[in-house]
Amino acid sequence: MSARRATCPRPPEARRGQALIFVVLAVVILAFVVLFVFDLHKTLFVKTRGRNAGDAAALAAARWQGIALNLVGDLNLLQAVAVSQALTLGADPEPVAAVLGDLAARVNFVAPLIGFAAAQQAAKNNGLFVNPAFTAALLNHAAEVANEYPRRYPLPPYRNDPEPPTAWDDYTGMLAELAAGGV
Repeated sequence: MSARRATCPRPPEARRGQALIFVVLAVVILAFVVLFVFDLHKTLFVKTRGRNAGDAAALAAARWQGIALNLVGDLNLLQAVAVSQALTLGADPEPVAAVLGDLAARVNFVAPLIGFAAAQQAAKNNGLFVNPAFTAALLNHAAEVANEYPRRYPLPPYRNDPEPPTAWDDYTGMLAELAAGGV
């Protein structure tokens, strides 16, 4: 009877639990697949959102740069016409040329910061978050402009009449204002 028992399959009671092991393994593998797919989706979503925000910021900055360059070109034309007209009339062209040159310098000085502000707002509107490290770096740069630029560049790009504030004070204030909104 012992030989017959060796060739017979196990009794049903001894085979219980084999399907349970398979089901548990399948559920674990399925759980990992679901988590991977969810994580992949989240990664792609964040990457796409960041790319869209960066593109929007670049377009906003480029738009303002184009506006500023066109304005400076128009001011240069106005300056040329004013100088030509003053010379034709026999008047001194210096006062008009100086005023228009000063205005062009102010536009050249301020326009990049306006573009930066527009880019920053476009990025925020498209879901990018404020980075405290970038904000701190901008504040450090503002402090450097306030403390070092008047010494490094004794002739500012434009003059305020009456002084102060200087061009560097204006620039520092604009940088600080941009940093106040978070970068």
